[in-house]
Amino acid sequence: MSCLRSLLKTFVVCVLMVFSVAAIAQPTVVNHSFEEEYWTGAWEDHWPGYFTALGTPPGWSYEGGCGIAHADDGGFGLESGGAPHGFYFAFIQSTGTLRQDIAGWEEGGMYKIKLNARARANTDPVNFEIRLGSDVLYSAQDFDPYGFVEITVPVFVYSAAQGSQLEISSESATGGDAALLFDNVRIEEIKPPALLDSGAGGVGDSEPFLDFTLVFDAPAGEDRLLVVTTGARDNSGNPEKILPASVSCDIGGAGAVPMTKARERISPDWDTGRAGASLWFLPIGGSATAQSASVTVTFADTDNAGGVVGWAVVENIDQIKPRGTVPKSNTSGGVTAAHTSGDVTAAPAEWIVIGADTCRDGLAVLSVGTGQNLLYETTQPPENIMHASICRVVETEPVETVNLQITADADSPWAMVGAAFKGVTAADGLGGGEIGSSFALHYEGLNPTVAAQGYRVELTVAPQNNNGLVTYQWYRVSSGKSL
Repeated sequence: MSCLRSLLKTFVVCVLMVFSVAAIAQPTVVNHSFEEEYWTGAWEDHWPGYFTALGTPPGWSYEGGCGIAHADDGGFGLESGGAPHGFYFAFIQSTGTLRQDIAGWEEGGMYKIKLNARARANTDPVNFEIRLGSDVLYSAQDFDPYGFVEITVPVFVYSAAQGSQLEISSESATGGDAALLFDNVRIEEIKPPALLDSGAGGVGDSEPFLDFTLVFDAPAGEDRLLVVTTGARDNSGNPEKILPASVSCDIGGAGAVPMTKARERISPDWDTGRAGASLWFLPIGGSATAQSASVTVTFADTDNAGGVVGWAVVENIDQIKPRGTVPKSNTSGGVTAAHTSGDVTAAPAEWIVIGADTCRDGLAVLSVGTGQNLLYETTQPPENIMHASICRVVETEPVETVNLQITADADSPWAMVGAAFKGVTAADGLGGGEIGSSFALHYEGLNPTVAAQGYRVELTVAPQNNNGLVTYQWYRVSSGKSL
């Protein structure tokens, strides 16, 4: 294999080998996928799998018509299309409740609960709820998808007053024959993004702004993201000079790494020239200590002069896809006193939105919108450019439209960019553990769910950046489980 190219490394493990995983304190659902074969004899001896015959499953208590089935059982399983996770899944026929007392909740912690669910085929729809103590976290009426779908409880903040008992209950929506089938119940702990530090620097009108380097200390933190913003002005009629050709970063002397451009914008033309702004990002992993950092901004034209570079380091950001599956961002520009990013839409509660504004009027006095923090504000002499960065941690649920705003005290050409970055969640499922912050485990081989004991499973480690050592974690793989 040629997996060693481009920093790719392949590690080989065997299914059913057990590797240690660092324990992480978080709420964990015991027997979350109903895979523990606790009953006496074969499951088929207890068909169709009601708990009255199987016995109470580990970790759970129940009431009503609850049980466990699998895809080959000829009853619930035959109509299910197979379990979405592992081999077995739970069912509630007609009316019933499954409960589990969950340990590890943290007062004030943010969490999501997820599971896969569907209605039994060729029967009536169900009404089902997910509760924590007496609080209803999720409710579905006339639920009838005849294929497993993922259900996500909106982010909630835990309070001890809620209690610790998780309940999943279901009843027929019509009073007729109906069943809820569900699997893979898990809890994700949300780590809200947090700003660690920020700063800015630049050069004035009389100095070239080519290969400008800004040196600073990247603060210690977990799952860090470096965000760099640039601002420049142009009087020469060549607006391409005010947007960087590239931006790179060196963390801890490990070598320059290209940063990814999120957005860029040039203001409309005006009699005094234009303003340009851009925003770049790079996941830089975690560090227990501060690290030296240098950011180099390269412009394509040597005739450029004057500009500002800003930086911000935030933690608890997804290192694999910091912008999520679909980037959420926008740009705006104009010749007014009121500057806005436009709408950065559909930003969930575990996201942070960062924007940068470049104003052609270096004498401007800036103010920011409600609920937004000014990260830095820098003017470069001779009073020709103002550059500022603002952020907003999204706190509402399920999603929020964020409109970053800066108001100057006079009309002037301006350009603003804004982008949303995704927070991390603790890993769920096979006993917890966090995915390392500087790489992704990518698997394209035989499905470990059906792999026999001793089969070789190749996990390709693809570093997202090359600053520092690649760290990794092994997950326990057991019969009926997938990675």
